Amino acid sequence: MVKEIDAHIRSSLSRSKLVSLVTELNSLTDLCLQCNDSMRSLITTDDDLEGITKWGENLLSIVAACRERVDHHLLQRADDVSSVISSRSSTAAARYSRRKALEIELERLKLEHAQAERQRQVQLTHEQERFKEEQEQLALKRQIDVLDEQERSIYGDDELQPPRTRSFSYADTVQHWLSANGARKKDETSRSNDVLHTTSCAQNRTSVQRPLPTGPAVPTDVSAELAAEVTHP
Repeated sequence: MVKEIDAHIRSSLSRSKLVSLVTELNSLTDLCLQCNDSMRSLITTDDDLEGITKWGENLLSIVAACRERVDHHLLQRADDVSSVISSRSSTAAARYSRRKALEIELERLKLEHAQAERQRQVQLTHEQERFKEEQEQLALKRQIDVLDEQERSIYGDDELQPPRTRSFSYADTVQHWLSANGARKKDETSRSNDVLHTTSCAQNRTSVQRPLPTGPAVPTDVSAELAAEVTHP
């Protein structure tokens, strides 16, 4: 029996099989104890009682030896299992730490990717707006070119082309305004002088044709009278 148990232990039985073997040993031990008690209760001779007792004791020693072997193996397996569990716990802790580090790195990469995506969208929007402005400028330039071409086709002859306007400077504009105002003042002055001269001539003619008053002879000064009339019309 002991050899059989040793053979089973050396063959690296599983934990469940060892537990079942221990259960069988316990039941066998109980059976031996019951048999020993039953034999002692029988009325037999001293020789038979001594033999039965010796047989029971041998059986109990065998069971104890088997139990000791099994317990030792179970303890050894328990130590092995504990070391395995400890190793697995350390490995699991290391894996958990590594997993947390990878999760943190993943979150950082996600954040950087989101920021880069936003920057890319902003840059893309700016590029689209710039492209749109360039297209609008090109369209306006094409329209201007078309209008220039139409103008050249209408005014094919150099004599029919309209004069090109040039931009005036501030000095040219002020000088033109002063010249225009000065000419207008001269025209108004000459015109007022002409009006005064015409009026004076008309008054002279009127004063000459005016009949002299009748009455006592009064010396008259025609030039003084004309001057007074011109001064006070």
